Amino acid sequence: MEAARRGVPRGRILDVRHADLVGAPKGEVRRVLAFMGVEQVPVVEGNVAALAARTARAANRCVPFRPAEFGISRSALAGRFAFYRERYGL
Repeated sequence: MEAARRGVPRGRILDVRHADLVGAPKGEVRRVLAFMGVEQVPVVEGNVAALAARTARAANRCVPFRPAEFGISRSALAGRFAFYRERYGL
């Protein structure tokens, strides 16, 4: 992924963190739209608010998975995603 990013001119990629999108969906969607040069219209804001409400309800029913359930150890998983954790401060 990093190699692909290097081929794209600066300012053409916007990183969106899942935690930011879940934590403040309306603000993050505004930021994405502004990056694209698209004006936000009320219907978009309403749809984002409705989706956020549905997602929040679904998150309460979520069951976390453990790496072992997929045949991988925590250390192997950490190794595979070390780059992302470092790059995005996770």
